[in-house]
Amino acid sequence: GRVLRGWHADCPDAPGEFSKVEVPLDSAGALRDAVATFAAVPVRGEALPGATGGALSFLVPGQSQAGLAVPVTVEGRVVAVVYGDEGACDDREVPGSWPESIQILARHAASVLAALTARRAAARALGTLPRAPHEEGGAGGLT
Repeated sequence: GRVLRGWHADCPDAPGEFSKVEVPLDSAGALRDAVATFAAVPVRGEALPGATGGALSFLVPGQSQAGLAVPVTVEGRVVAVVYGDEGACDDREVPGSWPESIQILARHAASVLAALTARRAAARALGTLPRAPHEEGGAGGLT
């Protein structure tokens, strides 16, 4: 849709209930650019504007730091954006390998989501959707 929703944040400055954070895509700066271009976008402090109501202020890298927003695509659609940055450590490796790690994470997430999507589509086509654990006392899975 037109809204980015928080899922998980591994950052001490992240809001306690990050999964409840919602930011209009049009106000998401570099994250919006990653969605629009289907490409990794470098993030600088000014790239995440105050228009997000401060919801993403914890993502803003410092003056000498860099961040990266990488789209996760499934079937030609961006379904998520993975963001990472150098963090606040003073003894970081230069050049660092973290940008490649963020891109690998996003590609892996896309592969897993594509496989799950294909599995569900096949189950629907066969009429064998996975059961929920509470249904018929089963443990779930394909029937």
